[in-house]
Amino acid sequence: MASGPAAETILFIGAVVTAAAVVGVLGVVVQDFSGGLRARGGSLAKEMGTDVAIINDPMAMSVAPLTLFVKNTGGSVLTASLTNAFLDGAMSAAPTFDVLGSADDSTWRPGDVLKITTPDLAVASGDHRVRVVSETGVSAELQFHQA
Repeated sequence: MASGPAAETILFIGAVVTAAAVVGVLGVVVQDFSGGLRARGGSLAKEMGTDVAIINDPMAMSVAPLTLFVKNTGGSVLTASLTNAFLDGAMSAAPTFDVLGSADDSTWRPGDVLKITTPDLAVASGDHRVRVVSETGVSAELQFHQA
């Protein structure tokens, strides 16, 4: 007759151990999920605070070499060297960056103008489209005609 309570005790201990294991696994999963959400939220916040505008005059583009003037119109500080320039879909492999009016050409602050020179992109006559993409993926585009 003593086997009834002993079996119930063993089953109870097994249920408690199983419940503890499930809680441990769920705790790790929830913690990993919330960490991912926190990281994604931070990158989205930076992307939402980022905006750029190409301020070249499309009627007077400097094309030998192609020179772009891009203003940081957002609220985020950007890294100039992480900016990409495209001409008709082709990315510049060797652009040079100059933050105008600043001794530090790597930090592109809100309101600053970034001069991007792309000596490797040839501009033939005709219609063209330039696109500048910031480190957060925010981009600006300008269409122009080269005679």
